[in-house]
Amino acid sequence: MSRDAFGFLSEFGFTNAPLPQQEFVNPFQVRFTNGKVIIVVEGIHWGYGADVQLEDTAGVSVPLVLFVPRDHRKAQVQRRAGEPDQCVQVRTAAQRVKEHCVDLLQGDMTRFYDRATEWKRMTGHDRSYQKRVLP
Repeated sequence: MSRDAFGFLSEFGFTNAPLPQQEFVNPFQVRFTNGKVIIVVEGIHWGYGADVQLEDTAGVSVPLVLFVPRDHRKAQVQRRAGEPDQCVQVRTAAQRVKEHCVDLLQGDMTRFYDRATEWKRMTGHDRSYQKRVLP
């Protein structure tokens, strides 16, 4: 499912990437890379959900939602008859990457590092994020 939904990545030079060699790795994931950015699509919640992260080659990870403009975050692709939620979430994520991450797909990591800094601040010990509105 994920390989089909994200098939367009081959147009940007992406290929399948191996799972990281760590002790704890979600085996229910597929990874695509162009050598600069890695798109990680994970099955979560025992097959009922999906999560997409973007990573750099050093392992810095940022959730896809931070690259999607606020007014586009609720939109989803049209559900097919009998299609599980997880499949809808994967197809929605693929559409969001295609529409909102072209700069990253082309190798421009400027926005990635901006969002990574914000994500680190939001998830770290700095509590000023409670006063901050997401980009």
